Amino acid sequence: MEERAYHQAVSNRYLDWFRQAEADLAAARDSLAAGHFEWACFTAQQAAEKAVKALFLRRGMDAWGHTITPLMGNLPEEARPGEEIINCAKVLDKHYIPTRYPNDHRLLFAFGGLTQPPSAVPCSLTPNGCARTTPKCSPCAGSGPG
Repeated sequence: MEERAYHQAVSNRYLDWFRQAEADLAAARDSLAAGHFEWACFTAQQAAEKAVKALFLRRGMDAWGHTITPLMGNLPEEARPGEEIINCAKVLDKHYIPTRYPNDHRLLFAFGGLTQPPSAVPCSLTPNGCARTTPKCSPCAGSGPG
């Protein structure tokens, strides 16, 4: 397949990426309601990553990587979100790895050598975390493109 045809076919999948982002956000809300905070954090990060990648595809661009903040920084200036959304992305980026792996060094250092699995550590979506102070960062916040 020639490169132009490939990019056109891939960019037409932006709605698939956005719909998956919405499904991931619903899963994050379910995990939050069930008290599975580590999965709520990780799945919320995945939802945001997929939504940003949908925007890239909608604009006919490729997006590589999993860290939301630099992904958004690579968008054309007119498509970049405001500071509030960037700050939420920074919070979500912190949950990509440490919420899944018990031996992740960020988890260990953040809690003074804690030797518990991620499921035992409160993340920013717990009642005393970011979701309380920045509700738009939370899976409890509204969804949709606007």
